[in-house]
Amino acid sequence: MRARGLIGLPAVGRHSGRSWGEVREVLCDLDQGRLAAVRVARRRWPSRRRVLAYGGLGEAALLVEEPPLAEVVGDNLLGWRVLAVHGEELGTVGDLVVDERGMIQGYEVSGGLLQDLLGGRTYLAAASVVETRRGILRVRKEGG
Repeated sequence: MRARGLIGLPAVGRHSGRSWGEVREVLCDLDQGRLAAVRVARRRWPSRRRVLAYGGLGEAALLVEEPPLAEVVGDNLLGWRVLAVHGEELGTVGDLVVDERGMIQGYEVSGGLLQDLLGGRTYLAAASVVETRRGILRVRKEGG
């Protein structure tokens, strides 16, 4: 599944069934290679955003662990720069490919709207990431 596909899904307490609102942002723990938490908000205004730990995927909703976390954990990787180890700029993280347990399987790298339309996005396996810094994934490029 794609991380962007989780945005907009209802977030429901895994054990309580309580509705927490809609998923607004997916937060990842790069050390563990998985989705760590989601930022949720209700549709009404004013809406208080809360961060809840990722609990799995249900049939029509994203499951979250309760209670809400006191502090934000993880990073939103969408839009992070992707660089090859030798310095070549490959693009930005356009999406994450994750399994139902929330483990990151790979990254879709966007070269920009025009490049995406003409040639599609590049897929990089999660194992190709060799270093992370705030806002940057440094990767081993296939064949390079």
